[in-house]
Amino acid sequence: MYAAFAVAGLGQLSKIWGEVSATSGAAERLFDILNVEPEITAPASPRALPAPSRGDVSETGLPWLATPH
Repeated sequence: MYAAFAVAGLGQLSKIWGEVSATSGAAERLFDILNVEPEITAPASPRALPAPSRGDVSETGLPWLATPH
């Protein structure tokens, strides 16, 4: 009976060790990603974006929009 308890405990310990090992590997991969230097860098003298255009849209020349539904 005590042997069954010991085996069950070792089984659970083995499962927990597997989860810890998987978590450690995932954390290592995550830190590898976070340590990558970005390829895009900020310009030395940035310029402001131009003002957005009004962007009017016209339906002329689109016959499929002219048919009533």
